[in-house]
Amino acid sequence: MPIILIIVGVIVALGLGTFFYSNQTPTKTLAAVVTEIKATSTLPTDTPTESTTSVTTTTTSSTTATEPTLTPTATTVYQSAEFSAESTYIAPSRAKHKVNVTLTIANDIVTDSSVTFGGDVDKTSAGYQAKFTAAYKAQVVGKSLNSIALTRVGGASLATSAYNNALTQIKTNAKL
Repeated sequence: MPIILIIVGVIVALGLGTFFYSNQTPTKTLAAVVTEIKATSTLPTDTPTESTTSVTTTTTSSTTATEPTLTPTATTVYQSAEFSAESTYIAPSRAKHKVNVTLTIANDIVTDSSVTFGGDVDKTSAGYQAKFTAAYKAQVVGKSLNSIALTRVGGASLATSAYNNALTQIKTNAKL
Protein backbone atom coordinates (compact mmCIF):
# COMPACT_ATOMS: atom_id res chain seq x y z
CA MET A 1 0.00 0.00 0.00
CA PRO A 2 2.76 2.56 0.81
CA ILE A 3 4.39 1.94 -2.59
CA ILE A 4 1.14 2.79 -4.36
CA LEU A 5 0.91 6.08 -2.43
CA ILE A 6 4.47 6.93 -3.41
CA ILE A 7 3.77 6.19 -7.08
CA VAL A 8 0.58 8.29 -7.02
CA GLY A 9 2.49 11.12 -5.30
CA VAL A 10 5.19 11.10 -7.99
CA ILE A 11 2.60 11.12 -10.78
CA VAL A 12 0.74 14.04 -9.17
CA ALA A 13 3.99 15.96 -8.67
CA LEU A 14 5.01 15.44 -12.30
CA GLY A 15 1.57 16.48 -13.50
CA LEU A 16 1.59 19.67 -11.41
CA GLY A 17 5.13 20.52 -12.49
CA THR A 18 4.18 20.09 -16.14
CA PHE A 19 1.05 22.21 -15.63
CA PHE A 20 2.93 25.11 -14.03
CA TYR A 21 5.81 24.94 -16.50
CA SER A 22 3.54 24.95 -19.54
CA ASN A 23 1.54 27.91 -18.18
CA GLN A 24 4.71 30.00 -17.74
CA THR A 25 6.15 29.33 -21.19
CA PRO A 26 4.99 31.78 -23.85
CA THR A 27 3.68 30.10 -26.97
CA LYS A 28 3.34 31.34 -30.53
CA THR A 29 0.80 30.29 -33.05
CA LEU A 30 1.96 28.60 -36.23
CA ALA A 31 0.88 31.66 -38.23
CA ALA A 32 3.06 33.92 -36.04
CA VAL A 33 6.11 31.67 -36.54
CA VAL A 34 5.58 31.55 -40.32
CA THR A 35 5.21 35.35 -40.46
CA GLU A 36 8.39 35.75 -38.41
CA ILE A 37 10.35 33.42 -40.69
CA LYS A 38 9.13 35.20 -43.82
CA ALA A 39 10.07 38.57 -42.35
CA THR A 40 13.62 37.50 -41.47
CA SER A 41 14.29 35.37 -44.55
CA THR A 42 16.73 36.84 -47.07
CA LEU A 43 17.02 33.87 -49.40
CA PRO A 44 16.75 34.69 -53.13
CA THR A 45 13.83 32.95 -54.80
CA ASP A 46 14.55 33.22 -58.54
CA THR A 47 18.34 33.33 -58.58
CA PRO A 48 20.15 30.22 -59.87
CA THR A 49 22.76 28.84 -57.49
CA GLU A 50 25.93 26.82 -57.96
CA SER A 51 26.83 23.72 -56.01
CA THR A 52 30.18 22.15 -55.25
CA THR A 53 28.77 18.69 -56.00
CA SER A 54 28.77 19.11 -59.78
CA VAL A 55 25.12 20.12 -60.02
CA THR A 56 23.91 22.64 -62.57
CA THR A 57 20.87 24.76 -61.82
CA THR A 58 18.58 25.68 -64.68
CA THR A 59 15.82 28.28 -64.27
CA THR A 60 12.59 28.12 -66.25
CA SER A 61 9.79 30.65 -66.24
CA SER A 62 8.32 29.41 -62.97
CA THR A 63 10.47 26.64 -61.48
CA THR A 64 14.08 25.77 -60.73
CA ALA A 65 15.37 22.32 -61.70
CA THR A 66 18.71 20.75 -60.84
CA GLU A 67 20.40 18.09 -62.89
CA PRO A 68 23.81 16.47 -62.42
CA THR A 69 26.40 17.35 -65.02
CA LEU A 70 28.22 14.64 -66.93
CA THR A 71 31.50 16.47 -67.37
CA PRO A 72 34.31 16.19 -64.80
CA THR A 73 35.02 19.25 -62.71
CA ALA A 74 38.05 20.43 -60.78
CA THR A 75 36.49 18.96 -57.65
CA THR A 76 36.13 15.42 -59.04
CA VAL A 77 37.56 12.99 -56.50
CA TYR A 78 36.75 9.56 -57.97
CA GLN A 79 37.28 7.80 -61.29
CA SER A 80 34.21 7.39 -63.48
CA ALA A 81 33.95 3.62 -63.81
CA GLU A 82 32.42 0.48 -62.26
CA PHE A 83 33.93 -0.79 -59.01
CA SER A 84 33.25 -3.88 -56.89
CA ALA A 85 34.17 -4.93 -53.38
CA GLU A 86 33.32 -7.76 -51.00
CA SER A 87 32.71 -7.74 -47.29
CA THR A 88 31.44 -10.31 -44.80
CA TYR A 89 29.43 -10.41 -41.62
CA ILE A 90 28.50 -13.06 -39.09
CA ALA A 91 24.84 -13.32 -38.09
CA PRO A 92 23.75 -14.09 -34.51
CA SER A 93 23.12 -17.66 -35.69
CA ARG A 94 26.91 -17.79 -36.39
CA ALA A 95 26.24 -18.04 -40.14
CA LYS A 96 28.89 -16.23 -42.20
CA HIS A 97 27.53 -14.08 -45.06
CA LYS A 98 29.35 -12.47 -47.98
CA VAL A 99 28.19 -9.12 -49.37
CA ASN A 100 29.30 -8.24 -52.91
CA VAL A 101 28.77 -4.57 -53.82
CA THR A 102 29.13 -3.09 -57.29
CA LEU A 103 28.86 0.66 -57.91
CA THR A 104 28.95 2.57 -61.18
CA ILE A 105 30.38 6.04 -60.63
CA ALA A 106 30.21 9.02 -63.00
CA ASN A 107 31.74 12.32 -61.83
CA ASP A 108 31.55 11.33 -58.17
CA ILE A 109 27.84 10.41 -58.47
CA VAL A 110 26.67 6.81 -58.08
CA THR A 111 24.64 6.06 -61.21
CA ASP A 112 23.96 2.37 -60.52
CA SER A 113 24.44 -0.12 -57.74
CA SER A 114 23.98 -3.81 -57.15
CA VAL A 115 24.41 -6.01 -54.11
CA THR A 116 24.47 -9.78 -53.85
CA PHE A 117 24.68 -11.96 -50.78
CA GLY A 118 26.43 -15.29 -50.48
CA GLY A 119 27.71 -17.65 -47.86
CA ASP A 120 25.76 -19.72 -45.35
CA VAL A 121 22.01 -20.02 -45.79
CA ASP A 122 20.07 -18.65 -42.85
CA LYS A 123 16.30 -18.02 -42.98
CA THR A 124 16.37 -14.97 -40.69
CA SER A 125 19.34 -13.39 -42.45
CA ALA A 126 17.76 -14.02 -45.85
CA GLY A 127 14.74 -11.97 -44.76
CA TYR A 128 16.91 -9.06 -43.66
CA GLN A 129 18.98 -9.30 -46.84
CA ALA A 130 15.81 -9.10 -48.97
CA LYS A 131 14.62 -6.04 -47.04
CA PHE A 132 18.03 -4.40 -47.43
CA THR A 133 18.15 -5.12 -51.17
CA ALA A 134 14.67 -3.67 -51.65
CA ALA A 135 15.45 -0.43 -49.81
CA TYR A 136 19.11 0.54 -50.20
CA LYS A 137 19.14 1.87 -53.80
CA ALA A 138 17.01 4.88 -52.91
CA GLN A 139 19.78 5.96 -50.54
CA VAL A 140 22.65 5.30 -52.95
CA VAL A 141 21.79 5.86 -56.63
CA GLY A 142 21.96 9.51 -57.67
CA LYS A 143 23.96 10.47 -54.57
CA SER A 144 27.51 11.76 -54.29
CA LEU A 145 29.82 8.89 -53.36
CA ASN A 146 31.25 10.92 -50.48
CA SER A 147 27.80 11.55 -49.00
CA ILE A 148 26.77 7.89 -48.73
CA ALA A 149 26.82 6.41 -45.22
CA LEU A 150 23.96 3.99 -44.72
CA THR A 151 22.39 3.26 -41.33
CA ARG A 152 20.24 0.18 -40.70
CA VAL A 153 18.56 -0.05 -44.10
CA GLY A 154 15.41 -2.17 -44.05
CA GLY A 155 16.12 -3.11 -40.45
CA ALA A 156 19.26 -4.99 -41.54
CA SER A 157 22.01 -3.55 -39.37
CA LEU A 158 24.59 -6.28 -40.11
CA ALA A 159 24.04 -6.22 -43.89
CA THR A 160 24.19 -2.41 -43.80
CA SER A 161 27.46 -2.48 -41.89
CA ALA A 162 28.98 -4.95 -44.37
CA TYR A 163 27.75 -2.76 -47.27
CA ASN A 164 29.44 0.27 -45.69
CA ASN A 165 32.69 -1.70 -45.34
CA ALA A 166 32.57 -2.61 -49.05
CA LEU A 167 31.71 1.01 -49.85
CA THR A 168 34.85 2.15 -48.01
CA GLN A 169 36.94 -0.26 -50.10
CA ILE A 170 35.35 1.11 -53.30
CA LYS A 171 36.02 4.71 -52.25
CA THR A 172 39.69 3.83 -51.69
CA ASN A 173 40.03 2.00 -55.03
CA ALA A 174 38.15 4.65 -57.03
CA LYS A 175 40.14 7.69 -55.88
CA LEU A 176 41.92 9.60 -58.60
